[in-house]
Amino acid sequence: MNFGKAVLLCVCAIALGFCVSNAKAQAIPKPGEQCAPLGQDAMWTWYAEPKSVYYEGLHKRTYAAWTMRSGTKQIGYYDHDTKDTVILNLPTMPYGGDDHNHPAIIMRPDGRIMIFCTGHDGTQVSQYVSKNPEDITSWDGPTYPASNSWFCYPNAAFLSNEGTIGRFYLFFRDSLQEPWFTTSDDWGKTWKNPRYHLFHVSTYPNSAYKPYVKYASNDVDEIQMVIERQNREGNAAEKPIYFAKYKNGVFSAANGRQVATLAQLPLLDTQLDTIFYASRFGCSNTCYDVALDANNNAVIVMDMFQGTDVNIYWYMRWTGTSWYKRPLVNSGAYRGAQAGFAAGITLDHENPNNIYLCRQILAPAATPFNMMDTSYTNYKTNLSAAKWTTVGAVHELDKWTTSDGGLTWDSVAITRGSANKNFLPCVPRHHKAGTKVEVIWLNGVYTSMSPDGYNAKVRMYPFNETVSAQDAPRAKTAPALQDFRAIANSVCFTLVNPELSALKVFDLKGGLVADLTVNVRKLHAGPVRLPLPLRGGMYVCAFDNGKTSGTRNILVIQ
Repeated sequence: MNFGKAVLLCVCAIALGFCVSNAKAQAIPKPGEQCAPLGQDAMWTWYAEPKSVYYEGLHKRTYAAWTMRSGTKQIGYYDHDTKDTVILNLPTMPYGGDDHNHPAIIMRPDGRIMIFCTGHDGTQVSQYVSKNPEDITSWDGPTYPASNSWFCYPNAAFLSNEGTIGRFYLFFRDSLQEPWFTTSDDWGKTWKNPRYHLFHVSTYPNSAYKPYVKYASNDVDEIQMVIERQNREGNAAEKPIYFAKYKNGVFSAANGRQVATLAQLPLLDTQLDTIFYASRFGCSNTCYDVALDANNNAVIVMDMFQGTDVNIYWYMRWTGTSWYKRPLVNSGAYRGAQAGFAAGITLDHENPNNIYLCRQILAPAATPFNMMDTSYTNYKTNLSAAKWTTVGAVHELDKWTTSDGGLTWDSVAITRGSANKNFLPCVPRHHKAGTKVEVIWLNGVYTSMSPDGYNAKVRMYPFNETVSAQDAPRAKTAPALQDFRAIANSVCFTLVNPELSALKVFDLKGGLVADLTVNVRKLHAGPVRLPLPLRGGMYVCAFDNGKTSGTRNILVIQ
């Protein structure tokens, strides 16, 4: 696989100067602490899923589950009709407050809630099912879909076309600390035994490598997965990322090449396609999410990191014939605990054109990251030399949206000016766009995975004051402003009447940063490009092209 060519497709990706969004679609972002809380003492990792779901039955509610520092597990919901938030303790479980020990949550077709939880390399997986549909007050259980081994990271999925009433899949880390799974054809009343060994590192049959997996389901007949071969702290030369998809009892590569049947498991690392190899850039990597687009093709977000202050978020998708890959932005310093613990990036599984990412707001120093030089040696040198100046030390939350498969991106700032970190965003599965809660995340302190190393709250952003950028009706934008966009450190637009035009740039607090009206009035009518004397960051441009006026948010990263 030609990784140099893949990077060449991503030229100028770190700059992302072409990020544009409709300012009418969002008010000035608030500090994370001012966003509505769903949980007061909460933590989760990025591997056990789902962490949150939306369900519409008698009620319209977004549910989420988390672990507390005390080890107590909680579940909460936000009711979209009554606007009430309710939080209750789940039944007592023998798992402490380590951030790995949080529940996964999924809805049964009858509206009853299923909870799965285990310890950090624990000895069992516990299951609880709500006694009544859409009710978090009473629970049946525990039952144990898996026990007597080495468990972590429960992941639940449902395929409606399998079995007679649908089949639940429960994935987890098990023997040799490798991924396994079991299934249930009666909605969690019983689970199949023996379990299936999903993946095995053929050349290193020991627990030192600890593969990590992210899963995505179309809820009907297919599950796709991205497999990291080993822990991010190990030897960088041993960190490929593999891909596989499952349908009708068969595991395949992205192009349909059959790899194995259920009877031929486990999948071997030597059988799977390697879709990324960060060690070729002298880096390590972590996969944060995988989702399926409208054509059931995989979309992936990950980070590639080196040290503790260079975490490059990447976007990848299967086009139907090949993997399209591009870096997005440096997220800045890791959030805590160890290298590779970036603040977090995730996909909207209902519309993977939307991603949510947490990052420090950074501006490049004198030696910028050079994406144009794609040779491995120089790429590694450029990465090592890349230094960023921190504009805001705290990780903030953004929503980024693409309408062309990842080539260009709109950006909406959700938080700014936060006192504490915003990290590990999560999009509720099966949510609905518009007035529904579209993202929840953690806001607070994180220095380690142990209970004394974190203190965070679950925050939620329902986009209920305005319409999100992805859902804003573009037709309402004046036609003459539709081409107003940022490219690198310039803005491009169509100028109708220069003598009557104006351009002013404001920060997100409403302060005037630059009045470029004089510069605009020196230009000729027609398509123009105007340099912006701005440092990297998010701004609001108030623009009049001589006929139509409006505002746009722009993201400038020089």
